[in-house]
Amino acid sequence: MISDYNPGFVDDLRFAIGVMDEYSHLGLDSEYASKLRSLMLQQIAGAEEAQRRGPVVAIQHDEETVTV
Repeated sequence: MISDYNPGFVDDLRFAIGVMDEYSHLGLDSEYASKLRSLMLQQIAGAEEAQRRGPVVAIQHDEETVTV
């Protein structure tokens, strides 16, 4: 998930949702605007959960990389 690695991305998603709401979905069909909004909210929720868990750390040991 992109937002796990870039906390500023969450702010961008919130801004995009605000713009969509303010400008009547920017001409998108209501169904697609709703789907897009849902996807953005999922990304935001996932990023907030990742922030609560703490940073992702990758450890390289010999030929193997382990994500903790």
